Amino acid sequence: MLAGLHGPGQLLERITPIHPPPYAPDHNPAGHVRNAARNDTATIQHETPEGTLGASAPYVTDRTVDYDFEHLPAPRNQKRFCFMTAIGTISTDAAKNINTYRTPRRGVGDREALDGLDPADFQVGDKSAYAGDEAAARTFADPRIGNYENGYTRFDMHPDFKNEFAQYKSPYTEGGPSSVQYAIPAGKIDRFNELTINREWVSYDKISGS
Repeated sequence: MLAGLHGPGQLLERITPIHPPPYAPDHNPAGHVRNAARNDTATIQHETPEGTLGASAPYVTDRTVDYDFEHLPAPRNQKRFCFMTAIGTISTDAAKNINTYRTPRRGVGDREALDGLDPADFQVGDKSAYAGDEAAARTFADPRIGNYENGYTRFDMHPDFKNEFAQYKSPYTEGGPSSVQYAIPAGKIDRFNELTINREWVSYDKISGS
């Protein structure tokens, strides 16, 4: 219905929709500005927060980025919508993506499936969020476990996830001989969310076939 409003004589005819893929940092001018500021200030320890702000401010106020509208990637083939519209769609490129799964603690399943992982939830204990293959998630989703949601979230990850998070990967023997898990540090959770292309909740009833 919204797409129809962009047609001739319609309310939004003067607006041209742009369809970048779910992960397109090269076409995000704000991302270029943030990267420039981070790369030049992140390794410098200032005595006060004001010093850090003063060092990074010129990268935000003095930098311009050419937003190349004419050479954006073509829209992806949208086969079906995920129930979280903010995340986007599953495309024909899904086979190239990496899937990882996470069974959250009881009470936060809906929030994680909708908004992704929140670093604030992982500031105690070993300060890590655990995700893994489907077999690992299934062991915690069993209602007999008690402290976890009866289901898990499937994360469709950008292919860069495989290399960037390889150092956090380890065997998970409880899930089977080839099962693995990722112990994602709280400081890397924002990056995990950036690399997430799609999230989908899978209930235990669906897992068990009941």
